Amino acid sequence: GLYSSRVAAMEYELVIKRTVAEARQAFAGVLAAKERKKLAEESAQLAASLLDTMRKKSDAGKVAPLEAERADIEHSISQVESQKAERQVRSVLGRLAVICGVTNAVGLDVAGKISNLAEGAGLSENSSLDLIEKHPEFLKAEAIVGHKKAELSIARSKYIPSIELAGGIRQFESSGDSAYVASIGLNMPLFSRNGRAVDAAKSECLAAELSRDAVRMNLMNQYRALVLDLDAAKQQVKMLQGKAIPAAERAYAAAEEGYKQGKFGYLDLLEARRAMLNTRSMYIDAWLEHEVLASELEVFGRGAVN
Repeated sequence: GLYSSRVAAMEYELVIKRTVAEARQAFAGVLAAKERKKLAEESAQLAASLLDTMRKKSDAGKVAPLEAERADIEHSISQVESQKAERQVRSVLGRLAVICGVTNAVGLDVAGKISNLAEGAGLSENSSLDLIEKHPEFLKAEAIVGHKKAELSIARSKYIPSIELAGGIRQFESSGDSAYVASIGLNMPLFSRNGRAVDAAKSECLAAELSRDAVRMNLMNQYRALVLDLDAAKQQVKMLQGKAIPAAERAYAAAEEGYKQGKFGYLDLLEARRAMLNTRSMYIDAWLEHEVLASELEVFGRGAVN
């Protein structure tokens, strides 16, 4: 019937929105994984360069053999991380292929940069309530309420007495006279138990309304949390991109130059390198979190990504 069609339509729309959100998250996951792979490759190159330098210094007797061993260990670790990053790229590409219906992910790739950020919607009671009441989950709950109200109306119609009007002409045989006759009939359902059906329909209607209100409240809480979390993630991305990463890169450059001049030891250089790589890795994680939140917010019909 009409009720089933409306509910099915809401469920279908929600599935479509969820699928689009999952596809966007998978796409962002691929970009983030490719960036991590690039970072791991750069780390391996730096480790290889440091290893070469340490071996030359060790052979010349300028540093202890232990320093060269440490550099060799760091180089091996960086190679393992690079291989791990490569496998992660293939994994997230496979997930994206499944969501997009691609049966063979071999050769599949995506293009893009992680510099762009999706814009989140501003939070206001009027706009958020309007979005909530257009959300497929709420519309589905609203359709159920409408269906229960219709069932209540039907139950009441079977319980309320019906009035019947009748009229006509009657002829008397004894006198031959005629007269107009009218009657009113009242159909009393004295033996009907439909009162219980009305009570049951009222309870179901009330339960449906309470469920709808709970859906509205839950969606409102989700929306508010997404907006606030998205804004926090955006600020974190900007802070890492604008301040933390440049500072970490400057610190590593200074440590590298100081190491060449003999002002810093190998451990100082290694610590500066790790700090720079960790900061860039944090930026990738923060960007991905931002994109996931933005895609979840789009299920409410707000937000767009470039």
